Amino acid sequence: MSRSPGPGLLAPLALLLLAAPAPAPAEWRRLSAGLPGSQVTTFGMNGRATDPLVFFEQDAEIPGAFELHRVDLRGGSPERVSAVLPPGAEVDSYASTLDGLWVVYLAPQLEAGQPELFRIPASGPPGSWLRLSEPLPAGRRVHLAWPSPASDRVAYLADRDFAGAPELFVVPIGGGPAVKINAPLPDATRAVTDFWFTPDGSRLVYFQDESFDEAFELFAAPAGGGAPPVQLNGAFLATSDVVGFAWAEGGERIVYLADPQVDERFELFSVPVATGGGGVKLNHALAHPQQAINAVRVAGDVVVYRVYDSVDDTDSLWSVGASGGTPLPLVSTTVAGEYLPFLELTPDGATLLFVAPYEEGGVTAPHLFRVSTGGGPAERLSAGLSADEEVNQLAVSPDGAFALFRIYDALLDRDRFEAVPVTGGPPQPLLAGSQSHSWGGHWWFSPDGDRVAIHGDLESDGVDELWIGELDGSWTRKASGPMAPGGDATTWVRWAADGRTLLYLADQQSDGEVALYAGDGCLFCSGFEWGSLVDWSSAVGSP
Repeated sequence: MSRSPGPGLLAPLALLLLAAPAPAPAEWRRLSAGLPGSQVTTFGMNGRATDPLVFFEQDAEIPGAFELHRVDLRGGSPERVSAVLPPGAEVDSYASTLDGLWVVYLAPQLEAGQPELFRIPASGPPGSWLRLSEPLPAGRRVHLAWPSPASDRVAYLADRDFAGAPELFVVPIGGGPAVKINAPLPDATRAVTDFWFTPDGSRLVYFQDESFDEAFELFAAPAGGGAPPVQLNGAFLATSDVVGFAWAEGGERIVYLADPQVDERFELFSVPVATGGGGVKLNHALAHPQQAINAVRVAGDVVVYRVYDSVDDTDSLWSVGASGGTPLPLVSTTVAGEYLPFLELTPDGATLLFVAPYEEGGVTAPHLFRVSTGGGPAERLSAGLSADEEVNQLAVSPDGAFALFRIYDALLDRDRFEAVPVTGGPPQPLLAGSQSHSWGGHWWFSPDGDRVAIHGDLESDGVDELWIGELDGSWTRKASGPMAPGGDATTWVRWAADGRTLLYLADQQSDGEVALYAGDGCLFCSGFEWGSLVDWSSAVGSP
């Protein structure tokens, strides 16, 4: 939550709030520039509140040549930082190191049609790029790259040895020889398909079909190389796959979903990243082949999974420790065709938020509930829904204090949003669509978890805009500027590290000309509010 002002400011602030007028129209400014009709396609930030820089991809100088540009959020003109690209070429991807000092990107800027890995100092002069990847044979390329959380090296996939068969390499951020991480491929039919650094940056975890073609398994190795990789999953069939995983216990363990014994019968396992060896099965014994795990949530040392029974056409939710133990049943549906479609854990893993059918006044509709992952009765958090309404989306604020949920009204064909304390209490309305067909499907929490930005056509039918609101329901306002005829805000939206600025892409001033904008994300920001620069989560990976 936000820091409170000092004692001497409480009384004046209270008077200000009482006397405050209705929220002013959104304040915004355009950050990108370029040729008329040019497009900004993506953007990212260096994550620093002291010298906030925004990097974005745009064909600002040559139509169809999407190059990497930079602008200082505090003011100044945008400038190109990648090399000049020909029409039809583009920067494939880019990312900032966690310390905000470097940016790495993929682009075909030395050889036409051959993306390679480059890095630039985030604040360095334009043109100060350095190629990090090794020179590749003609027709080969770098497919994916990502910097370490320690900001000291970059891992990347490239088909250096076999055409069309990417392998995993790592190189120091300052440049130098690349080290291959994976074991040698037997031939071009095998490949490394994706990779992740552990949260502390010490190891790399990756997918590879080493044992059988197209049977993707999990491996881990030291991030700097120097030791052979270890296989994380247990013995596999030729038809088996790991279909997803999540970090647990701060990245010391991995929880993964795989079908090692029966094809397409996926079960849940946990394994230490450092040693591998298959680990332990986490889920309870499934009653028959028509039961399957189809959703997993992990927070800290708590795992929650959902089991779908296709015979009874029902769902059930279970919790278990990330290191193993006896699974605990939390909640289940008993009527065929009734499901548990949405579920989220609080960051500490103590509480599960979920949507489940609830009968009220003779009408059954999906409502929002909470339950302790240690067991106990579930408590309903949503209230006052009409016979035509249902909860159909759910999220938890980064600090775990609020649950945000969307309510769809089938009669009016529009959405409204409410937030409720995870510990319980009356829900607070945030935003409601003002016309039929109004819809809001994307949202982004501010770094401190106090506010949320919501995207949708909540005011004008078919015109997507951005709105922000305090999760305690105290105020809401439009964050994007007025849209030109035919214009819309896109769903490429990010909060700046200061928690006060909302960055977004929109063809706000001219239909079809997508530009980068900064909107005011605060109403009564005290100046003392600084959000966490990083929000680590257990995002599930898949091949």
